[in-house]
Amino acid sequence: MKKNDLKRLIVLLAMAALVIAALALTGCKNGTDGNGDLAPTAVPTEAPEVFTIPTDYELGAWTQKAWEGSVVYWEPVTFVTDINGEMPELTLMYKPTQILEVRMADGFERIEEGRDYQYDRQTNTFSLGKTITLTEGRDYTVSESGKITLKYYKQLLQVTTWESLHPKYKENQAHDWLQMPDDHSRYFNLYNTLYKSRIYVTYVHQDDWGDSYVPKSELSKLPRMKKMLIDKQDLNFVIYGDSIATGADGTGPDELVIDVSNGNEISYKGNSAPHTPSWAEMTVQTLRQRYGYDNVFKINRAAGASESVWGKNNADKLVNPKKPDVVVIAFGMNESGRSAAEHKGYINSIIDEIHAKNPDCEFILMSSMEPNPELGHTNLSDFEKAYYEIQAERTDLHIAVCPVNSVFWAVINRGKLFTDISSSNFNHPNDFLIRLYAMTLITTLGM
Repeated sequence: MKKNDLKRLIVLLAMAALVIAALALTGCKNGTDGNGDLAPTAVPTEAPEVFTIPTDYELGAWTQKAWEGSVVYWEPVTFVTDINGEMPELTLMYKPTQILEVRMADGFERIEEGRDYQYDRQTNTFSLGKTITLTEGRDYTVSESGKITLKYYKQLLQVTTWESLHPKYKENQAHDWLQMPDDHSRYFNLYNTLYKSRIYVTYVHQDDWGDSYVPKSELSKLPRMKKMLIDKQDLNFVIYGDSIATGADGTGPDELVIDVSNGNEISYKGNSAPHTPSWAEMTVQTLRQRYGYDNVFKINRAAGASESVWGKNNADKLVNPKKPDVVVIAFGMNESGRSAAEHKGYINSIIDEIHAKNPDCEFILMSSMEPNPELGHTNLSDFEKAYYEIQAERTDLHIAVCPVNSVFWAVINRGKLFTDISSSNFNHPNDFLIRLYAMTLITTLGM
């Protein structure tokens, strides 16, 4: 071979290698990767010179996966103290290289480092420049019946002690959370107290998720749904679960859900900044956007205070008439003390009830966040394991698992306090944890 021919061959081989590498990075046709999942959206590795931080709900920012990229939007830090007035370490999931913005939750005024808060870059911890406290008369009033009215929101809040909720909690006196001044009782459902004591941080980081848990795509487990999306067919996407599936305690849900007492449809809405919708809504919005059509229909059959046994007894009445193509089954929080074996039996019964009249339906089994870890051990992690058992055993059906419980513990183990990600300090997610639900389900669906 001549010397010039050899040079040309080397150049051609190099060009071919570049083409192959580009195809591997950009994925196959229809914007998919080599496994048929949608190729991930590129995320910035550093803040651009012109960087817009949303001041209200924005789908892309709200569903930017916590375990990917280098920008975290609106991560909450909640300033609460224990019975002795001491504040635990308040940290972010990553160590920021640049804090882009910090906002207060009530009114969302921007606040400034040094004047309003301090951030220790060595320890990645926050402290207050001015103490956030609630003062009777100024911030709230207490009626003779024991109801507290928080003046800022003009809402009535029924205070209930941990002791009346969970007698065994008396045994552990080491941790007192969110008590009102001069009262050492523990309280839950302090939605507005947490809301007013929270800041939201948007920042850039260089460190990665490390060995923390990362959910994986399970779209290959849902071949019919995948084909319907690619072919842009009408898709009935049904949600069936408890109050967390209704969007409870988010700032902006707008759902038609079920009244657990009578099975009737009711409206559930929220209208506070930043207007975060339910995780179901964020998921359906993402499906419509990624696949380029609108006929992905969200049908919410969730009911507050429901359990999987209720789900078994009502699936035929509430779910089957909707002709579901996919059902997300999301029970667990209200039965965290039930054995995994019993819960597994009820989930299998729900699947059977739906499959009997909708034989082509596919299923997504979504595990639950934990309630306040200080209440003690629950079986919710075992529920998630049971879902993988169902998936392995029910080879006659198409079943995916959405591992929210594992993601919850990953975030806790990265330093987030329960008060940072809970709306009530008891058993409901706040906006950020609702977003984590959406991120996990979106990942499960290969997006």
